Amino acid sequence: YAPLQTFMHALPRLCAAAKEAMADDATMVDIASPAYVLGDLHGNYRDLKGFAANFWRIGVDVCPSRLLFLGDYVDRGPHSMEVLAYLLALKVLYPDKVTLLRGNH
Repeated sequence: YAPLQTFMHALPRLCAAAKEAMADDATMVDIASPAYVLGDLHGNYRDLKGFAANFWRIGVDVCPSRLLFLGDYVDRGPHSMEVLAYLLALKVLYPDKVTLLRGNH
């Protein structure tokens, strides 16, 4: 794990890169199959790492499916910032394979 200061220092750059990666995303998405549909993480980093271990263990770039995250990334769980940062990083690294939808939080 990166020290907290390094993590916090990297967040603005990550957010800027994610904003750029999502700028051309449509508000209505059409996801071709195969796709993993994952949702309601609510800040639970452990669940997100479980998805990673089971669905894209050797890397998103070689994963046969697209990844669709349904929103509700923060709230309730103890690691909302980590979950959001991980998902934004996935979007920046794999903009054509990762889709992040807006949830209600």
